[in-house]
Amino acid sequence: MLLSMTGYGQGQFKGDDFVITISLKSVNHRHFDATFRLPQELQPFESELKNSLKVKLVRGSLSAAVLLESTAEVPIRINAPVAAAYLRAVGDLKERFNLNSEFNLETLLRMPNVLTFGNGDLLNNDQLREKYRSALEAALHKAMSEVLAMRGVEGKQLEEDMRSRARAIGDRVGAIERALESNVQAIFDKLKEEVIRLTQSSSLDPNRLAQEVAYLAEKSDVTEEVTRLKSHVGQFLALLEAEGEVGKRLDFLLQEMHREGNTILSKTSSAFGAAREASDHALEIKAEIEKLREQVQNVV
Repeated sequence: MLLSMTGYGQGQFKGDDFVITISLKSVNHRHFDATFRLPQELQPFESELKNSLKVKLVRGSLSAAVLLESTAEVPIRINAPVAAAYLRAVGDLKERFNLNSEFNLETLLRMPNVLTFGNGDLLNNDQLREKYRSALEAALHKAMSEVLAMRGVEGKQLEEDMRSRARAIGDRVGAIERALESNVQAIFDKLKEEVIRLTQSSSLDPNRLAQEVAYLAEKSDVTEEVTRLKSHVGQFLALLEAEGEVGKRLDFLLQEMHREGNTILSKTSSAFGAAREASDHALEIKAEIEKLREQVQNVV
């Protein structure tokens, strides 16, 4: 099933004395990228959380906000060494620049890391660390499940639209083949005119005649391009049915399809007879490919 890279999910775990809520947002990105906003006491788990996201969500730019709420009385501790360092720094500044402003207790308590909250040091308490790790994993799993569900819904919509456009390209390729088949007589008549014109010249150069014939034949021949384009369309449709990460492979196929479409257009835009109809079909093919390339940027 095709998955988009866009999604949102939220997961929550309720413990005996705390609640962890994780809000997860995913948008398209060429590779995997994840950013977390974590409470200070949960920051040691950031690397583990990113690894879990990468395994499940594979690609996309992900942003996660983690909220930790206590449902019991939380001990508040004053980090005396940090507070003392702030006071020394303020004292040095006042003395150096002859400042008279006051640095009161309220201001000191608002400085980062002066007050600490929680029941202990996660880094040095195995039981506490495992307790929070399990809670984070549970909340993240639920958030990721919701993201994947939303990615699946949007992916299904993208798949239906892309399949329709790929089939339209296939139909246009068939129309080009038919147009060029019916153009055989026109090509023959054009070659005949050129041969008559050149043979009427007083100084007919056989090499020049051969060059003119070869040029006109090559100018109207897009057999190889049509064959490759048909193959690419078939591979593209097959990938829409494949499992796993297919976005990059779809993007590569579209690049190849774009190249073949350009070549067909260049060979038929100044052609004669029914080949001009092929040029119109080639323009429509290019338009469909551009729309597909935009959509594939959001496919995992």
